[in-house]
Amino acid sequence: LKTPRTIKTWIRCCVALAAALILMVTRRSLNNMGQAGFFVAIVACMLPPTLALSLFILAAITLLLGMCVGWAWGAAAMAAGLSVRNQALLAQQQQRVQASIVNNGIPATVQYQIFIFKGYFLDPGVSAVWGAFFFIGTFALGTLRAYVPKLALLSIFGSIVLDV
Repeated sequence: LKTPRTIKTWIRCCVALAAALILMVTRRSLNNMGQAGFFVAIVACMLPPTLALSLFILAAITLLLGMCVGWAWGAAAMAAGLSVRNQALLAQQQQRVQASIVNNGIPATVQYQIFIFKGYFLDPGVSAVWGAFFFIGTFALGTLRAYVPKLALLSIFGSIVLDV
């Protein structure tokens, strides 16, 4: 922090990180952005605004492409998982849950969420398909990062989006 240019870059990075953390902490913006609100803070740390504008835009496009690859692979996993889902088992699980919902003042949607989080609707076939897709996608992105280190941002954010 000895030259004015270094101080300017440092202040720019601090402002970007502070804005990201404020967006992550503020309830209204967190409600709008959802769980992805922490991505802004991750991007502010992994891709600080220290590069020239053209290089920064290139890195941001690489990051965005990685997120799109992770999202597309996750969407393909969801489609494949739904295609192997046993509909008779799902109907049986839904009937069992519907019969166990009680009218004790807790809304039915909250009770359904409790059953979902406890794993009442899990299907082993769907879980196996998800696991296979997750393994292949993570392996491919890790291999990409190992053999093409310049695409590290793509593989890191692709893996993060694939996990979420």
